[in-house]
Order: sequence, then C-alpha cells, then structure tokens
Amino acid sequence: MTVGIIGIAVNTAGKVTMTEEQQAENIFNQPMLLRNWAVNLIGVLGNPTLQQIPNIEKVDELITQFVSDYNQQWEVQQEIGEEE
Repeated sequence: MTVGIIGIAVNTAGKVTMTEEQQAENIFNQPMLLRNWAVNLIGVLGNPTLQQIPNIEKVDELITQFVSDYNQQWEVQQEIGEEE
C-alpha cells in the first residue's frame, strides 16, 4: 500500500481530468494546474509493473501544452523585466 502524497498521486494518476477552462488556462498560473498537468502526465506514461503501455498521443499533447504554456509565461516575464 502506498501512503502519503505519493500514494495520492499514484492512486489518482490518469484519473484527474482538467476542465476545458483549466486546459485553456496557462498551467503556470496556479500551482494546482501544474500539479494536475503532472498527475495527468504520470497517468499516461504507462506502468511496466501493470504492463500498461504509454499513450503516446496524450503524452505528446501534454508535452506540447507544457512547452506552449512555458513559452507564453517566459514572454510575459521578459516583458515585465523590460518594463523595470
């Protein structure tokens, strides 16, 4: 049995679904959005113990979302830095 925060992540991996509003929002805006994104990624990476194969399309979608949101957040931080 897995306990604690790791246990919660393991038990909810792949089961946490983000609403359309949360998916449209930048995952770096709120810590829980980033956490939900990470838990979703854990869930689609597969599990060799349970002989689950990764869902490559979903992994690609989540990584693309991460890169896009990161680049958007980086641009915002650069604009703030230039204003100062």
